[in-house]
Amino acid sequence: AKLEVRRAPEPSDVIWENLGATGAQALSWRLRTSLLLLALSLGSTSLIVLANTYAVYHSAGVLTTLWTTTLIIASNVVIFALTPVLSLRFDRHHHRSSQHVHMLLKMCFFQCFNTIAAASTFFFVLWPTAEPSGPHCPLPAEKALPPGLSCADGTGWSAGK
Repeated sequence: AKLEVRRAPEPSDVIWENLGATGAQALSWRLRTSLLLLALSLGSTSLIVLANTYAVYHSAGVLTTLWTTTLIIASNVVIFALTPVLSLRFDRHHHRSSQHVHMLLKMCFFQCFNTIAAASTFFFVLWPTAEPSGPHCPLPAEKALPPGLSCADGTGWSAGK
């Protein structure tokens, strides 16, 4: 049988009250914290998507920009604010160094998840355009077309009579 030897952690790094928790219990608590953060991140992402959609479809100028920007920033900040609180309160790490590493990894993961999920919704939302839905000419109506070109078919320039 092999004997595994590791250097003992510094006493100040040990979280003494968590030493009674088994590895399975600690893993269970970390999983619960991660699921709670996932739910929080999904809620945060939903608020960002709703704010962006509202700003595009119902913009009232500066007021819409102010509240949607505030909501987007707050939705992102809440992840950074609550991850350490939840991790310190619920995760059952035996050492502070591993606790801090796990907090950092969770903050990075959930912020990246939040950003990617919110950004990917732009591919699935039909955004309104300023152009009419029917055929249009690339030049404004008051401008004359260059000689020999017409815009009758609505698909752009065509050489014609």
